[in-house]
Amino acid sequence: MGAFDKRFEMEIPSNLIPVEGYPNLYRDKETGMLVSTDYARIEQAKRRKAQRAKEKENFTALENKVDSLESKLDTILRLLENK
Repeated sequence: MGAFDKRFEMEIPSNLIPVEGYPNLYRDKETGMLVSTDYARIEQAKRRKAQRAKEKENFTALENKVDSLESKLDTILRLLENK
């Protein structure tokens, strides 16, 4: 059984050891991987990632609309030139 972390009211698994100088970081004894218990920052990072994905999606949609408008404008110009 691991130590109890009062800040998060959760038990820290025994395979995790605290990283000195970083109260929210633990190192997995087996894998050496760092584990964060700063759930507020983890959630904040997830929200930022989702926001960036949405902005990228919006930008791609705008690029597609511009491409479509350019194509339509080219068609209109060709038709006007052939009159």
